[in-house]
Amino acid sequence: MAGRQPNKKKDSAPRDRHSRRWWQILLWWCFELGIWITLAAVVAGGIYAFTIDQDLRAKFEGKRWKLPSHVYSDALTILPGMLLEPSGLVDRLTRLNYQAVDHSPTRPGEYYRSTHGLEVYLREFAYPGEKVPPRLVRLSLAGDAISKIIDLTKNDELVMLEIEPEMIGRFFGQVQEERRIVPWEEIPKSLIWSVVAMEDAAFFRHHGINFRGIFRAGLRGLFNFSFREGGSSITQQLVKNLYLSPERTITRKLKEAVMAVVLEMHYPKEKIFEVYINEIYFGQSGTVSICGLGEAAQFYFGKNPAELTLAESALLAGLIRSPAGYNPRKYVERVKIRRDYILDRLAKMPKAMAELGIKKEDLIKAKSQELSVNKHLPPRTIAPYFIDFLRQQLEATYGEDVLQGEGLRIFTTLDVPSQRLAEAAIQQTLAELETNNKSLQVHDDNVLQSAMVVIEPSTGYVRAMVGGRDYKTSSFNRAVQMQRQVGSTFKPFVYTAAFLRAYEDKDFPFTGATLEKDEPFSIMSGGKPWSPQNYDNKFEGAITVRRALEGSRNVPTARVALQVGIERIIDTSRLMGVTADLPPYPALSLGIAEMSPLELGSAFATLANQGYYNEPIAVRDVVNRDGKVLEKRSVKPRRALPAQVAYLVTHLLEGVVDRGTAAGARRLGLSVPAAGKTGTTNDAKDAWFVGYTPSVLSAVWVGFDRERNVGLTGAGAALPVWARFMVGYYRGQKGEAFEPPPGIVFRKICQKTGLLAHYNSTDVEEEAFIEGTEPAAESSADRDSVIDFFRRKDH
Repeated sequence: MAGRQPNKKKDSAPRDRHSRRWWQILLWWCFELGIWITLAAVVAGGIYAFTIDQDLRAKFEGKRWKLPSHVYSDALTILPGMLLEPSGLVDRLTRLNYQAVDHSPTRPGEYYRSTHGLEVYLREFAYPGEKVPPRLVRLSLAGDAISKIIDLTKNDELVMLEIEPEMIGRFFGQVQEERRIVPWEEIPKSLIWSVVAMEDAAFFRHHGINFRGIFRAGLRGLFNFSFREGGSSITQQLVKNLYLSPERTITRKLKEAVMAVVLEMHYPKEKIFEVYINEIYFGQSGTVSICGLGEAAQFYFGKNPAELTLAESALLAGLIRSPAGYNPRKYVERVKIRRDYILDRLAKMPKAMAELGIKKEDLIKAKSQELSVNKHLPPRTIAPYFIDFLRQQLEATYGEDVLQGEGLRIFTTLDVPSQRLAEAAIQQTLAELETNNKSLQVHDDNVLQSAMVVIEPSTGYVRAMVGGRDYKTSSFNRAVQMQRQVGSTFKPFVYTAAFLRAYEDKDFPFTGATLEKDEPFSIMSGGKPWSPQNYDNKFEGAITVRRALEGSRNVPTARVALQVGIERIIDTSRLMGVTADLPPYPALSLGIAEMSPLELGSAFATLANQGYYNEPIAVRDVVNRDGKVLEKRSVKPRRALPAQVAYLVTHLLEGVVDRGTAAGARRLGLSVPAAGKTGTTNDAKDAWFVGYTPSVLSAVWVGFDRERNVGLTGAGAALPVWARFMVGYYRGQKGEAFEPPPGIVFRKICQKTGLLAHYNSTDVEEEAFIEGTEPAAESSADRDSVIDFFRRKDH
């Protein structure tokens, strides 16, 4: 038995050698296969890199993002003497996401209110052609009024203060993303190193691929039987976001790696990081994605990127992987842990600490800070009908692609306080009308509607526009797109034509004291008899032009129209800015022409602006993404009427508001000097009012979209909207009187005779005349013969 053991050992030796040779062959085969696979991958990668190189660079160097256009309101002007609350300043600051603090502001975007005044640290703002730097201002109060405005930055007293415009709308394409491009030079180093520490510590050392990160992700993939884990370098993340689909597969990962290497072959790290930080997604504001550092800094902190602190930079860097999961407005403790983790990683990066010039004590201080994230009011479209009006105008000039993708900044004439007043006036008045009139309480989609346009007469600026009761249920812009008969609001055009003819033709005597017959008559018009009737179906006999217009009498107005001539009335209307079709019939004088509130209001503004017509302007400036002014729309007044003629009509229309068909405005609380005209169409289908002061005009329409009568006059339906708006507009302000131009004189006129009032006249109004046209004779009405006898004896 013992002799057989050596034979066993001898027999096992060949088997061991055979086993070792088998494993060696297998290892060598695997090694060789790996080499061939690697070579194949390198060749395939090289071919792929060659094929995508040109396209990759073209896309990288081209326009990477579609930037929405932003629409801004007009700036808010604050003057000494204004009341603080009615000025709308605090509301404007709130909507602009300024933060109220309990101390003097220390950084842009803060304000402090005390019993003695208001301090505001205004942000930097790029106006068209001018960038206004941040500055600290103080508004001192005397009671409720602003007594003094001081620029604390320069220690100068200001005669006025402009508060930055607010964004009132945006023009997006299919993708709703907000993004402000920040160049490398303006990216703070604290943000750069925080992102590198969190996302790709080897970013400045590798050539596009972080092999350690990929190896770590690969191991996790093997353990989890899924290669869905990250590990991508910053460059790979950029490639994925710019060029590839979001799917997580090995194929996409390989493409991503090749493209990252190609990208780094052509561009420096600074450029790659700049594009990356402007591309990345940082969160959500309603339906709009917050993308890029510039927008994120404003969204979370109300700052420009250069103003970010170390703690704020670390917070933003921590959002990149999961903005929703680390929303600092929802998950405070979670975000603090994430931020502090990034600060701890910075402590292990000597190069980062050296470049930032910080020590561990600075990191400890940063970790002790609260998140200090701003309260955020998502921007909303403030004047949707106005925005639609702008879109139509701008698309005709720039095209849809430019408007939705080139990042234009559009500065408009809209005054936000006026817009809010107009919307509120319509909502409140229509609700009251429906409550008080059962016939207006309908149960279908044809509800009572209203439209309103507010215009600055001296410039033609459209200050507010409401195209309907509710934009969500009806986007049809009645202020611009609707054409309706204007009714008696056309009568001022008739009287303007008469005054203009009298101004040019001395043989045509016509003044506010001229007597016209309010008596029935009939003429042939269009082959049919035409017999105008008054609204009340009554006749007053001979009345002055003033009484005819104040009482909106149809018959005397029609007589004036026939005396002046329909063609002359049409010509005068054209001079005042009317472009609508004007039927050349006598009935034109009573308002059968159809116009929009915008057209009617802009024509009336010629009277308010002393005879100068201004085309309505909604856009002031258009600026491209680089700050270049593409378009500047300036005011171009055109002399349409002599100033004296415009004033004579305005003086009559003041009487309409003071004691005529619009006297209800005084009962509703309006106390400032104003002029205007009511209008009601046949069967009360449309109710109108156009009224103005020297500084503001508004045209109001009330009615139904489809066949249904309002059943109320312009005084009953449209005037309350206007009066509500005007009372709010002038709250805390003194009104302005209409200044008569040179050549105007005033006389007391007896309304019974149209002659100079006698000492004993009972129906007297002051009338304006062009010098030389005033009556010379004294009225004989209401005389006392006994007193007259003794007066003559005394003389």
